[in-house]
Amino acid sequence: MKHRPIYFAAAFLLLLLICTAYNLSYHYITGNPPSAEKSADHESETIRSAPANAGNPHPVYQYYLTEEQGCVSIYLDDKETLYENTSIRLSSLPDALKTEIQNGKYIRTEKELYDFLENYSS
Repeated sequence: MKHRPIYFAAAFLLLLLICTAYNLSYHYITGNPPSAEKSADHESETIRSAPANAGNPHPVYQYYLTEEQGCVSIYLDDKETLYENTSIRLSSLPDALKTEIQNGKYIRTEKELYDFLENYSS
């Protein structure tokens, strides 16, 4: 009876050791690093992909929408590199959006671009 707490502590430590070994072997086999290492990788990736003008108050745009032959065309922010020709007819868009695209509409992120394409593609 005196040694009962010691047995529970030993059993708990053994169980903890087995779970840790299983977790590490699972990550080793699947090629996925444990979450602590993954978050460190994610932080370094975020730092590497930060915009060059992070301190600049002017927004950074990635895409430029314009009208060509009655349809919406997507260019990269340099306005020269074609990203995609769409089948979205300019005449099918709301008037305010139609005017923006005729004047050249900038899109900041890939998510905003795909939201636009989901909303207005037929």
